[in-house]
Amino acid sequence: MSSALSAPSATSTTGSCGALLYDIPTTDAACAVPLKPNSNYTSVMLQCCHAAPVISYYSSCGLYCLSENQSVGDLVNCLTSNGAAYGDVFCNTNMSATATGKVSGASGTKTGSAASATNSKTGAAAGRGVSKMGVCLFVVLFMGAVVGTLT
Repeated sequence: MSSALSAPSATSTTGSCGALLYDIPTTDAACAVPLKPNSNYTSVMLQCCHAAPVISYYSSCGLYCLSENQSVGDLVNCLTSNGAAYGDVFCNTNMSATATGKVSGASGTKTGSAASATNSKTGAAAGRGVSKMGVCLFVVLFMGAVVGTLT
């Protein structure tokens, strides 16, 4: 279940979220980051997502937003240029894609200097399985961690 993001918070770790973290709960072009303790990922997402709401998902395991009015590639570049680790940013489509619609149910405000909306998710199917792309990303990250510990 997704929840609206109204204040910076980092209470989860990627370890407890498993592969579900990499299954962004929308079919529209979007990017996400894990919600890590002591990270600045909330403020980075708020800065880079522009007018698109930043949404917490899977019990605060991650944050995502649609690539509204910008390509996925531009969103990734903004996230990584502003402090998100390249390996922590993942998206559900190719780099040239842009979101086709807006997230519905917007209300409220975000924190920080940019006024915008908070909302609930859209485009997700309840009980949806793990995406193939999410599993592949998880395997790549896991293998990277294994290789990193062996060297």
